Amino acid sequence: MRQDQLNNAEVRKQGFGWLKSLALLPLPVFIVLIIVFSASDTGTAFEPPYLLAVLNILFIALIPFTIAYLAWRSYADGGRLRLFYIGCGMVAFGLGASMAGIAVNVNAGLNTSVTVFNSGALLAAILFVAAAISSLINAPRHNLASHRALRIGLCYLAVFLVMSFLCIASYENLVPTFFVQGAGPTVLRQFVLGTAAALFAISSVIFLIVYSRSRADFTYWFSLALAIIAIGLIVVFFQKVVGSPVGWVGRAAQYLGCAYLLVGILVAYRISNIKQIPLENEFARSFNYLETNYKTLVEMAPYAVISCDKQSRILTWNPAAAMIFGYKSGEAIGAYLQELILPRESALLLNSELQKLEGQVERSSTKIETTARRKQGEDFPVEVSMAVEKVSGEWLGTFIIADITDRKRSEEAILRSKLLLQSVIDSTPDWMYVKDLQHKFLLVNKSFAEAQNIVPQDMINKADTDFFAEELCLGNPDKGIRGFHADDNQAFQGKTVHNPGNIITWADGSMHIYDTYKIPLADQSGKIYAALVYSRDITGQRKAEDEREASFKTIHKTLHDVINTMAKIVEMRDPYTSGHQGRVAELAGAIAREMKLDDSRVEHLMMAASIHDVGKMYVPADILSKPGKLSDIEWAMIKTHVEGSYEILKDLEFDQPIAIMALQHHERLDGSGYPNGLKGEEMMVEAKILAVADVVEAMSSHRPYRPALGIDKALEEISVNKGKLYDPDVADICLKLFRQQGFKFEG
Repeated sequence: MRQDQLNNAEVRKQGFGWLKSLALLPLPVFIVLIIVFSASDTGTAFEPPYLLAVLNILFIALIPFTIAYLAWRSYADGGRLRLFYIGCGMVAFGLGASMAGIAVNVNAGLNTSVTVFNSGALLAAILFVAAAISSLINAPRHNLASHRALRIGLCYLAVFLVMSFLCIASYENLVPTFFVQGAGPTVLRQFVLGTAAALFAISSVIFLIVYSRSRADFTYWFSLALAIIAIGLIVVFFQKVVGSPVGWVGRAAQYLGCAYLLVGILVAYRISNIKQIPLENEFARSFNYLETNYKTLVEMAPYAVISCDKQSRILTWNPAAAMIFGYKSGEAIGAYLQELILPRESALLLNSELQKLEGQVERSSTKIETTARRKQGEDFPVEVSMAVEKVSGEWLGTFIIADITDRKRSEEAILRSKLLLQSVIDSTPDWMYVKDLQHKFLLVNKSFAEAQNIVPQDMINKADTDFFAEELCLGNPDKGIRGFHADDNQAFQGKTVHNPGNIITWADGSMHIYDTYKIPLADQSGKIYAALVYSRDITGQRKAEDEREASFKTIHKTLHDVINTMAKIVEMRDPYTSGHQGRVAELAGAIAREMKLDDSRVEHLMMAASIHDVGKMYVPADILSKPGKLSDIEWAMIKTHVEGSYEILKDLEFDQPIAIMALQHHERLDGSGYPNGLKGEEMMVEAKILAVADVVEAMSSHRPYRPALGIDKALEEISVNKGKLYDPDVADICLKLFRQQGFKFEG
C-alpha cells in the first residue's frame, strides 16, 4: 500500500470519534446548571484577586491568540478571507477577555471589565459570522501574496488599538455604562451581549454545516466551542452581580469552549504530523469544504502535486511528492524546484517550457517527459504536466509529476518485442503485414514493401487503396474480381481465410499469384481489431505445376496410345475377339464407378481391362482362331496368356498394379480359376470386377469355336454363380446395370 494511503487511513483513525460524542455532554449539563443557579442566585459575589485575570489569560486569551497565529500563517500562505476574519475575531476575543480580567482588579474597574469583554465578544462574533459565511460560500482569496502578512498584521494592530481605546474610554467614563454592581446590566450592555451570544450561536451553526461537508476535525471542535461560548454568554446575560455563582457558570462555559479550541488545535496538529504537512495548512483546509475536497484529492493522489511561485520556489508539496523524491514537506517548501529535483538538462528544458507558457494567455498548460532526481541522487524518468496561471499580475505554477519508470520499462520491452518481430518478419521472403478494420497497414515486412518499390515505414497507417488498384481492393463483379476487402472482412468477423490463388499486380506491372492466409487478431477482451496476412508468391510454383500437368497429360496420352496399340496388336492376331478388351473395359469401368471406387482406381482398372489379354501374343495364331473344339494341350496353351500378360506388363510403371489385375482376371471366388487358384480375399477387387466383365462380354459375343450365347445367357451365368465363382457385390451391380439401368455395350 502507498505511504499516502497509509497516512489517510491513519488520519481516519485519529478522528477521535468517541471524544467528539463525549464533547456534546456539556451542552445539556450547562443548560441544567443555568436553570439551577439562575433560580437560586443569591447575588453573592466571589471574585478573588487576579483569579479572573489568570483564568481569562490562560483560556480566553492564549488559546485564541494561538489560533490567531495559525490564521495569520495560513492567510499569508493562501490568502483565504475566512482565515483573515477568524484571526481578527480571535484577537478581539482574546484581548477583550485579558483586559477584562485585569480591569476587574482595578479600583472602579468593574464596568470597564464588563464593557471591554462584552465589546470584544461582539466584535469577535461579528468577525466569526463573516468567516463562517465566507467558508460556506467559498469566498475568493486575496491573491497578492506579498501583502497578505502585512494586511493581516495591520488588522490585528487595529483590533488591539480599538480594544485599548474602549478600555481606556470606559475607565474614563467616556462611553455609556454597561454594568452597575448590584443594580445589574444596562440596556446597552444587554443588547451588546445578547447580540454577541446570538452571533456566536449563528456562526456555530454555519461552521457545523461546513464541517458536515468538509469532515475536517478542527471545524467540528471550532463550531462546538463557539456553541458553548454562546451558552456561557447567555448565562452571563442573566447575572446581576459580577462574580455571582451564575456568572461563574457562564465563565466556566466560556473556558470549556476555549478548551475545545485547544482540543481542535491538538487534533489538527496530530493530523498534520501524519500527513507530513504544516499545521497551518491543516488549519486552513478545515474551513473550506471545496478546498478540503481538493486538498484531499491532492493528498491522496498517486502523483507528485507541487505548486511554485514565479521564482520556482515550492509552495505546496503533497505526500506523493515526498514519497517519490524522498524530501519531506518541510525540506521541500521554500526550496527552488529546479535545484531540488531536476538535473541541469531537465531544469533547462522546464525553464524553456515555462517561458513559452508565460508568453501565452493568462492560463496555459503543457506536458513534457524528462528526467528527475531523487534525494538519494538517483535519476529517473518522469512525466511533468505543468500549468501556469496569472493571478494579480503574478505567475503561479502547478506541476503534476508522475514517476514513469515502470512505463518506460514497458515501452522499452514493447519496442524490443516490436523490433524482434520486425526482424523476424523481415527475414522471410514471403509477404507479411497487419491491416486494421479500416484496411490500413499497422505492420509491414520488408518483402511486401519492396514489391511496391517503397520502404515499410511509408506504408504504415495508410490504406491498401493507396498502393493497389481500387478494383483489386474493393472488387469488381463485372470483371470477376473478388477484391482484397472481401477476405479482409471475413477475417474481421473471426474467420481464418485461405485464398490459394490471389492474383496481385506488382509496382513493375508484373502479375503474381499468391497463396494467402488472413488470420483475425483479437485483443485481451476478445474484440477483433485487425487481421494478420501471410502471402507466399507461388507464381513459379504454379508455372512448374502447369508444366508438370502438361507433361503428365502428354505421358498419359502416350501411355494410352501404347495400350491401344498393344490392344490392336492382340486383335490383329485374334480377329474373332476384336473389340473384346474395349467392351470389357467399358463394363468394368461402369461396375467400378457404381462401387464408388476413386477415379484413379477406375482409370487403372479400365487400362488393365483394355490389355488384359495382351499375353495372347505368346499363343500361336492358329490356335486362337481355330473354329473347332480345342484339345487339352491347346486349351492349356490358351490359359498361359494371363501369365504372358503379367510378364509383358509387370515392368511398366503404373500407380496401380495393372499387371496383377491382368494376371488374376481368370481366378474364381471358390479357387477353381487359374493360373494360381486364388480364393476370395486373395483376389484384388479390380480382378473380381474384371473377371465378371470378361465373362459377360465373352459369352455374349461370337467365338471361333461357338456362336454368341447372348446377353441373357451371360447374365444368367453371373446370377447362378454369384457367391461361388463371382464376387456377389460385383455380380449384383453388374446385373443391376443391365436389368435396371439399361447398360449396353457400345458398337
